[in-house]
Amino acid sequence: MTTNNKKVILEFPAELVNMTIKPEFEGVDKNGDPTIYRLISGTKEIIKENQKTTKPKPVFLKIAWTRQEFEKHEADFILAKGFKGVKVYDPQAEHKANIEMITKVNDVNSKIIGLDATKTKVIGFQVYGKEALKDDINLVKTKLIAKATEDVNSVDKILSLNENNDRVLATTALVLNIIKEADAGNSVKFSDNDELIVAVRKGERLLDALDEHFKTNEGKEHKKRIGLKMQDKIPTEKTVEEEVLEKPTAKTTSKK
Repeated sequence: MTTNNKKVILEFPAELVNMTIKPEFEGVDKNGDPTIYRLISGTKEIIKENQKTTKPKPVFLKIAWTRQEFEKHEADFILAKGFKGVKVYDPQAEHKANIEMITKVNDVNSKIIGLDATKTKVIGFQVYGKEALKDDINLVKTKLIAKATEDVNSVDKILSLNENNDRVLATTALVLNIIKEADAGNSVKFSDNDELIVAVRKGERLLDALDEHFKTNEGKEHKKRIGLKMQDKIPTEKTVEEEVLEKPTAKTTSKK
């Protein structure tokens, strides 16, 4: 952490990276005396050419103030320069946040690995679409893990949805082929009799259409029928003891 008696390192938001700032330039300190400012990223200096990038990274600027002095002049400094979102760079806080994020990613990946086949497809469909219905289970899990590494919070949110959630119900019904996408994606129907459930408007997502439909009186009846069909599709989970008891015992013959 930056202590009060050390010079402050400021972190500039990525959108300010393309400012015309030389890697090293002269300025003045609070007393008006000449001093050298240097752009740094961790222990590496940022050269001017690297600032102009399609994916800019935050810029770090070492200034002559201490933390106390910066906090005293912070408002004036930011308003005068037009730098919004500038903050004191705190490596320890950043490292702690990184560890917390890595831990969360590992926790979410463990949940993904532990999903059964049906739930893997359900989560896959909600994360990256109907392609998950065609992918094999290991590929779906691989894609989910990749997505969790990129955006762990969105994947964790979907994993945490209650099974009674309408979107989870709809996705599970799709995975189990109780309902299907039909008419080139313009409708959703029951798979066994082609009965129309809901029309999907142009540009509308299938799950969004079902989510809205389930709120109507007709949709509530469809949801009830889907739930009943789902009970026949999803076998009751049995304990290991029950499975052992149901297995026929092998007959043994005695040798004479």
